[in-house]
Amino acid sequence: MQRRQAICETCGDGSVECLLVTAVDEVYHDQENLLAIDCLGRLSLHYGELYGFGEDCQRIIHHWGRGQASRLIFTLDSQGYTPFHYAVVENHVSVARVFINILLPEIQSRGKPDKNTRSNMQNLLNIAIRYQFDDMVELLGESQLLFGGVSAHEESPLYVAAQIGRDDYLDILLRNGQMELIDGSEALNGWTPLFIACINGHRKAAELLLKAGANQEVRDFRESYPKEHAALRGHFSLAELLKPWDRTQMTGGPARIPLRPSRTVGFHLPVNVDQAIVNIGTLQNGRHQNGIDLKMPWSKDNILPLMNMSVSVGGSVSHLVHLPVLGDMSNEPLIFPIHDPSQVHLVFKFFSADSSREGHERIGSASILLQEEVDCFGPNRESLFRARTIPILAKETSDLLGTVTFTFLIAKKLMNLRKPPPIERYNPEQGIRVVGHRGLKTWNMMSWVIIGLTCNKVLVKTLQIGVISNSEKTQSSQGASYVESTDVQRTRDLVPVVFHDFSLSESGTDVPVHDLTFDQGFDDSNDSTEYRSDNLARRRPRARSLTTTFMQETHPIRNRMKYTVDFKNKGSKPNTRGSFIHGPFTNLKELLVNLPESIGFNVEIKYPRLHEAIEAGVAPVALEINLFVDRILYQIFNHTGRRKIILSSFTPEICILLATKQQTFPVMFITNAGKPPASDLGARACSVKAAVRFSKRWNLAGIVFASDMLLMCPSLVGYIKQSGFICGSYGSLNNVPENVKVQQAADIQILMADRVGVVSMVLNESHTI
Repeated sequence: MQRRQAICETCGDGSVECLLVTAVDEVYHDQENLLAIDCLGRLSLHYGELYGFGEDCQRIIHHWGRGQASRLIFTLDSQGYTPFHYAVVENHVSVARVFINILLPEIQSRGKPDKNTRSNMQNLLNIAIRYQFDDMVELLGESQLLFGGVSAHEESPLYVAAQIGRDDYLDILLRNGQMELIDGSEALNGWTPLFIACINGHRKAAELLLKAGANQEVRDFRESYPKEHAALRGHFSLAELLKPWDRTQMTGGPARIPLRPSRTVGFHLPVNVDQAIVNIGTLQNGRHQNGIDLKMPWSKDNILPLMNMSVSVGGSVSHLVHLPVLGDMSNEPLIFPIHDPSQVHLVFKFFSADSSREGHERIGSASILLQEEVDCFGPNRESLFRARTIPILAKETSDLLGTVTFTFLIAKKLMNLRKPPPIERYNPEQGIRVVGHRGLKTWNMMSWVIIGLTCNKVLVKTLQIGVISNSEKTQSSQGASYVESTDVQRTRDLVPVVFHDFSLSESGTDVPVHDLTFDQGFDDSNDSTEYRSDNLARRRPRARSLTTTFMQETHPIRNRMKYTVDFKNKGSKPNTRGSFIHGPFTNLKELLVNLPESIGFNVEIKYPRLHEAIEAGVAPVALEINLFVDRILYQIFNHTGRRKIILSSFTPEICILLATKQQTFPVMFITNAGKPPASDLGARACSVKAAVRFSKRWNLAGIVFASDMLLMCPSLVGYIKQSGFICGSYGSLNNVPENVKVQQAADIQILMADRVGVVSMVLNESHTI
């Protein structure tokens, strides 16, 4: 009675706690009332657990004797929960400790727990792990109760801990009797704890499981290995932890994984209509920002609203989106036809979801005129930040209800495009196509040097061999089906030029290419030329092989390069190898006109991505993307003749525009798919799986991946082809004959390589055999 009075004085008369204490005291000796069940199917013990009254729970159980403890503790209410469930869900560690102390002697007296007890305890431990209640996990995990087996969902605690990436939980479990479940698989996919750690990219959890002896050779129900799942989802460093791939196994695995159904099926947008493409949320994985961030409850019943979003010029088509937005929306854009891109007015309207009313009551709205965002950067310029966050204002009071974040792209129609003569389309069934790469960017600086760009040729010096050759023609003669028109960019006066870096650094500064006119770039590159193209042919090839005195006049140029961003960050400027010669810019038109039409081109269109501009130390502003793409397409369509052309880009927005503005030439998405250093945080390029989803949404012809990922798991080639895409690879690893053979065995369709002659020879030898 004294305890009850003390609690009542603390809690106030009429509180649930006081009533429960009073009820227990009154019926303590009345077994019938003590076991009475209310309308929710609950015992008094349920409420003792729910409110954390460990002492009262202990009194109730002691009254019935320890032999009845497990029956009472695991009695289900009408919602299917036991008193122990409420203790765990409410994180009442002290109450859970009381139950364990009561259960343990009973279980030990029987020798082992029954099936029901094992299942319940397993479920409770899984709940504690999912809620990430550290003290509760430690209590249950270190208790001496036997948790053998799996939960009702056939997920072991090890699996759940690996799924959420809590390596500290894994350590507790592995030290306390869970080792026997280390290779146990769940029922739906056949995934073990190691599988789910690899799928979700939890490197530390995977390391701990591997150290504990997890089996890497287990396959899931689709014949995939953990390594394949890690590689497929862009977890490159994690996949490297696992044992090397058996390169004799090229079947099964990811090729059996079905694509997630998309609410919007890939299609070609009409080429003669302007379109506004809007994504809810940001498309950068590194930005933790909700697409819809509500600052207040929407109603007293907390009913989530529907969102009606429209984009119009005085009214247009609208899309209805249900809140909350669940899942990945990066490849679920909302597309609107527009009449005047300069007057696009994007409107978000929020409605209550009260079905008892006729129609839906509007609560608030947000709107923005997109052109105003563009105009602040000047004519023909736009920001590389495509995400916008705007306030949601209440209908009546204009109070702030929250914010909406979206990403947009305006796709303008391409006018007066001249169609080229009939062109033989790329046929992926004709075997591997070798694409000559632009020139050995990643080769060792003492082996290969790019020494010049002239008006119609790229000159490459091979120090090992001592010859100078016309790169495109040489690549074609050595077996390349296509050569890469090196990184097409645009100057300030809209001339498509062939240049790799985003900035021109010969002056010792970092000037973006799009901020220079063609003449400015031409003159600057002439000043820095070490070998003049007009007298190159008259020189004796070996005359200067034993001296470098003729290079002294270029030392000031090389010294100026030391102050550029790339040199400071990397110790050299890309494509210079510490000593470089740079001739005048070549432009796209000159390549198309002066090289034979028998040489196919892979035109890689280089438009800066946000992380590239930041890394290059230039402002995140570029030429307006439609103007950028249109001028390049005009030159290609006007001068390509019957030349075979492939269009490609690392920039997703460029691929979207290429696919929506024309259907004459195939478009391929290029991505490193998670290869370190993963500075590209774009959601559409972070993994093989993400790239496939993006390409399918926009009906691209194929995808070109960094060869590192495909060599790590060659079976990924089958997944990409099974998804309906041409599969290609790029990178310096493609210059190694053994790597060429591996990708050939995986049935890859395009190989981009620098050493075209070597690659062609390897492919021909394999074909002959």
